[in-house]
Amino acid sequence: MMAPQDHPAEYAASSAFLRSSNLADHLMIIHGMRDQIVLFKDSVTLVQRLIEEGKDVDLVALPNAPHGWDTGDLAQTRFAYRKLIDFFRLHLGDGSGPSVLDSALVQTRGWRAMIEEMQRFVPIEDVFKGRHFDGQIIILCVTWYTSFKLSLRDLVVMMADRGISVTHTTILRWVQRYLPEFEKRWRR
Repeated sequence: MMAPQDHPAEYAASSAFLRSSNLADHLMIIHGMRDQIVLFKDSVTLVQRLIEEGKDVDLVALPNAPHGWDTGDLAQTRFAYRKLIDFFRLHLGDGSGPSVLDSALVQTRGWRAMIEEMQRFVPIEDVFKGRHFDGQIIILCVTWYTSFKLSLRDLVVMMADRGISVTHTTILRWVQRYLPEFEKRWRR
């Protein structure tokens, strides 16, 4: 981006800090502490502001990671992806429904309604039963494809960089098969 002093309006318009009060959903920030592009203290400042505003936020700090935190230390990258998948399962649904800590649902609709909501979805493990690839890999590919406008061949390369051999046609089948299921869970 341009220099902040030359384009203050653009920086103000894109500032997560200034727009933090608009956050309506759960947020996870994964930040490499050796990031020289987005300083770690800026992420911590944003998290502090979100906490003060009563927002639900998780910060995953990766001690030895740069800006592209998924390109370095394999153990650290796997740790971050496990955290990401756990976050998706908790907040986007995996069959366990809303968190018991979601007291708004319990207070407004009662425990019976919450249990009914929890039983509405097939457990995420059952969704991927019988597949050659682990469900986490499928979730990542479908999520990246829909979120970041990557081509299927880009995803093949990204998976190969992580030691996973998959074809573009397989990823396309995953998108066609699982995207409707994910959307149903995301919109609950």
